[in-house]
Amino acid sequence: MAKKVKVIHHTAHTPYHTQIRGTEIYILNHALKSGHSVDVISRRSDIPEEKREFIKGMYHSAVGGELHFIPYDRDIKIAEHEEAVEGRDDKELVQLGRRRPTTKVMSKPPRKLTGTTAELPVTSEQYQQRAKIPSLQRVKALRNNLRAMQTKRADLAVDEEKYLNLIGREIEKHDRVVLAYHEMDTEDIKAIKAVKDRFGDKVEVAAHFHCLSAYYTISDPKKDDERGLFQEIIDKGYLDKIVAVSDEVKTEFEREYPGLKGKMEVVEGGVDDELYSPRAKEGKEERKDQIFNKGHVDYVVSYVGRFADPKGKEILVSMLRQFELSNPNNVGFMFAVPPGDRPTKQFMEEVGKYAPRLMKEGKIQFCYDISKFTKGLDEKKKRELSDHFTQEIKDPRVKVITTTAQSASDIYIHPSSSESLGLSVIEAIKTGLPIVVSDIKGIRQYTSDEHGRFVRLGQDYIDWTMLYQPQKGEPPRTEIGKGKTVSSTTKLGREFRNEINGLVERMKSGEIYRGYKRGEKGSSIGRFATKARELLYGKKKVELTDMVERLDNIYRR
Repeated sequence: MAKKVKVIHHTAHTPYHTQIRGTEIYILNHALKSGHSVDVISRRSDIPEEKREFIKGMYHSAVGGELHFIPYDRDIKIAEHEEAVEGRDDKELVQLGRRRPTTKVMSKPPRKLTGTTAELPVTSEQYQQRAKIPSLQRVKALRNNLRAMQTKRADLAVDEEKYLNLIGREIEKHDRVVLAYHEMDTEDIKAIKAVKDRFGDKVEVAAHFHCLSAYYTISDPKKDDERGLFQEIIDKGYLDKIVAVSDEVKTEFEREYPGLKGKMEVVEGGVDDELYSPRAKEGKEERKDQIFNKGHVDYVVSYVGRFADPKGKEILVSMLRQFELSNPNNVGFMFAVPPGDRPTKQFMEEVGKYAPRLMKEGKIQFCYDISKFTKGLDEKKKRELSDHFTQEIKDPRVKVITTTAQSASDIYIHPSSSESLGLSVIEAIKTGLPIVVSDIKGIRQYTSDEHGRFVRLGQDYIDWTMLYQPQKGEPPRTEIGKGKTVSSTTKLGREFRNEINGLVERMKSGEIYRGYKRGEKGSSIGRFATKARELLYGKKKVELTDMVERLDNIYRR
């Protein structure tokens, strides 16, 4: 008789919420396709109770699993905040916190970049000092929240006990419980330690790494405490299963933590062939007309993802500026992005400033693609979910769409300077779209020249995206200085524009495919789409069913 295995995903966010990220999509896809009940524990504490009940119900309707909201902050954040503000007045905090470097910088203090106004520290002592200080926009919040956080120690202890009690109940009901952690930050590490200290081998821990090591605080040389905590759970053998989303992620972590060598397995994020496949011409044009006014644009270029560093937000702004000045092919742009977060709002403001005519004419549209959420739901639930997100967003500029953004596009663009997998690029290729993307290792591992056009970013731009983040009240990157970095950004925006126009001209001549189904008039559809998908599969198998099967094999063995 097969053993009863319970899988519980542990995440900082939650499915069916506007701030969902790729990690939660990964979790949701596994839960939808696994064929067995999968629970999720969310650390989100800022969602109102009535919204929690709706999200719980929606998750249960889709996958049959339970969604639990248990904030798990522990004392670590309180300690960090106390250290940051203790003994310093506001003026000193502001002075020390200005233009601090991003915490993504690795082992060396960053060099000073020529031609920008970013005053980056150039000595190790300065770097260490500034790295401990919160950014300028957080100073006031730290001051206001510290006292409240100090009084919450007892509540946090209760949350931990609630968390452990939940795990304990699942252990009693099942032969085996697998806890899959996806953030691997301080809170995750503390939770793993607490669970293993109490339950030992009665629970198995699966650690998932979705990003390159540079984006984890456990890889930050300034965070010795966190690195020490992570090394401790490695040494104690608390990580029973370790999953990386790509070979590059696996290689980086094994190099940084030798104790992981030989223990990590690669399971790429899978793409759902039902959602991402070439569409009939009529259906594709209809979807375009739903997003843009009918006949308003002739070609659609899409981007799917967040605007967090280093996704190439400044290149997109620069590119839109070029099309603002000249758009002979009547190209429209669709950005399917998480609405409401700060980087998205900043991007919308910058686009309004640098491409006002395109915005006014409706040639730039912002969407929230919920097609992955609506899988597994009946029509009534789909409408409820669409209404839910529309109410959550509260921004008339953002349209909720229930079909994939790629299925309403002609070309897909992705100017990121760093990717662990580049799943949205793979989705575009599976839809049959030609791509214009950055020529970086994370994207190249699954793509070939035949898939579209690749733009070299240059090391100066890549360094810049990793080293500098403008603070509140400072000019955005597109306005900083007159030197090498900004010139590079302008040049890259021009290159992306030229590559897009080049693909459009080839589409006009019928040389390449516009994303319709095989055999339809007006394209070399079958030749391009079939070859693109064959080349993709020749490099790696990235089907959703394969991802779920491999994950289940890891969880259940």
